[in-house]
Amino acid sequence: MPTISSPPTERRAISSTVFDTYVGDYQVQDRANYILSLKRRGNRFFVNATGQGEAELLASSDTTLPDGARWTVMRPSGKVARLSLHQNGDHPALRILPYQPSPGEFEAYVGQYYSPELETIYSIRITNDSLRLIHIHHGTTPLTVLKRDQLQSDWWFAPLLNVARSPAGQIKGLFISSGRVRNLWLERLPAGFGATHASFSNH
Repeated sequence: MPTISSPPTERRAISSTVFDTYVGDYQVQDRANYILSLKRRGNRFFVNATGQGEAELLASSDTTLPDGARWTVMRPSGKVARLSLHQNGDHPALRILPYQPSPGEFEAYVGQYYSPELETIYSIRITNDSLRLIHIHHGTTPLTVLKRDQLQSDWWFAPLLNVARSPAGQIKGLFISSGRVRNLWLERLPAGFGATHASFSNH
């Protein structure tokens, strides 16, 4: 799996307008479920790679984003359509078009999920029309719906969440995968389970 390295100390100029054409999610073609998410905050640029957390990108030109690796981009028109990460080989990544959830899809994910292995509960809530993943010790992080029943968080230890359903379509639980963990099982708890457990989600 390609890794995202620490950035060099030298900062090169690149306009925010140019970087905005990069912003989005990219699926690495030779690594299943390995997503690169490029973001801009002010005049700083970041990449979040599945299972690795966030790293800053320092651009050296409009088409090269060095971060210990080298990125090249293809921009046939408007937004960047493809990235190539050159680190431990060449890893092409194609832009993922924003997923449009169906009406009621967000609400279907809301609930509490219990990990028998870790003996802990995660909650999914909707706040200001956005999905949030919540844990009593780790706080809260936004959830992005990559596609139906596949969610992405900003937490390095829970970057990818795959929803498991019964044959009837009812959500049974979540599988969490990261660079270190594969398919950690979280069972969905009955609605209204343990009000005391849910109270932390309001803090």
